[in-house]
Amino acid sequence: MQLSGIGGKRAADPAVHARQRLRLAVHRMLQPVWLLRSRMANVADAIVYHLQADVVEAAYSQFCADAAAASEYSQLLRVTEEYLQRLRAGAFFGQPSVHACIGRLLGRCEELVALVDTHAAELGALLEPEKQRPALVQLTAAFQADTRRLIGLLRGSRQVVEATSLLTRLNFSGFFSDE
Repeated sequence: MQLSGIGGKRAADPAVHARQRLRLAVHRMLQPVWLLRSRMANVADAIVYHLQADVVEAAYSQFCADAAAASEYSQLLRVTEEYLQRLRAGAFFGQPSVHACIGRLLGRCEELVALVDTHAAELGALLEPEKQRPALVQLTAAFQADTRRLIGLLRGSRQVVEATSLLTRLNFSGFFSDE
């Protein structure tokens, strides 16, 4: 006879309570991993979107318009060179510190994947705080420091248009302004 009226097992069933407690415990232990992954995804998405929409698509659109208007080979050569220059500028190739910082941030994302893969191979090891915490805390701190450094570099960038575009995408939700 069912007493809960909803279907399934009664809410007072000890096995149901044990599973709920375990689920909540696992959620609490994985929360720092998911939080870091979410922040990393936000930064990586902003960088990729900046490169796709603000750099490549905008430069290509301008290139097509300029190339259609070119009547001589020398003009087409100049238009092509301008296109490549726009791509380099938008990807911050002319600013090694910004370019390197972006590379470090994306490398931190790979470090999280490696950390999860390493501990996920051992059954339950990722859930043991003494095994995951030092590496996770260190990775989180490094990622936050690199993100703050990138934002600082972008605020002081010589390439105002490109820097403002990426900075706006990174801080779209106001998260980094609030930190």
